[in-house]
Amino acid sequence: MRRARTSAQLRHGLVKLLKALMGRMALTVRITLALLAGCLGTVHAATGVLTDPSEDELLHLLDPPPVARSFSLAPRPSSTDGSCLPTTVSGAGAATGSASRNLVVVPYAADEGASVNLAIEFDTGSDKIKPASRPLLTRLAKVLASTATGGARFAVAGHTDATGSTDLNLRLSCARALAVHRQLLREGVPEGAIWPYGFGRDKPLDPGGGASARNRRVEIRRAD
Repeated sequence: MRRARTSAQLRHGLVKLLKALMGRMALTVRITLALLAGCLGTVHAATGVLTDPSEDELLHLLDPPPVARSFSLAPRPSSTDGSCLPTTVSGAGAATGSASRNLVVVPYAADEGASVNLAIEFDTGSDKIKPASRPLLTRLAKVLASTATGGARFAVAGHTDATGSTDLNLRLSCARALAVHRQLLREGVPEGAIWPYGFGRDKPLDPGGGASARNRRVEIRRAD
């Protein structure tokens, strides 16, 4: 009899435990489904018609946070020739007033001119030159400075890939060309020997590869 009662009690205890576990599982399933519904609602909101958006979702869609830019907002390059307004010799701001009038723009020569494309590395979406590219710029500055004594002049042209808007790429290419221009001036290249240009994504090396790394480059082109 005791064994029978003990077995019955065990069965009763197991049944209660199973019911409790099933209840918890059901609650977990309901919570999971609710979370999934929220996620699916968000996805649906991004791709289709909103059904029951929250106030926060509406605020995010109608008043999104500004896109952070990690480069100094350079002006768009000239719409006629792609030239950018360079900085002064000291690199402390843009050339203005009489200083800018005394500078002669170095032309961007035709395609048959001598040129080299350099993989100058920048932080992503930035005009900050990576330390790994500093030695290359030092070598470049020595070459440009030595040839400039004979009257040679060079265009320093920034190019981007096709990722992002046309306007952003034009400004980024100009900002990067200006960054290289400033560094070359600091390394001793005469101010009148180089001039920055920004072409954005308009002159790709790999026209079929919009996001190709080959298209992200700094071009040095001899003007004479």
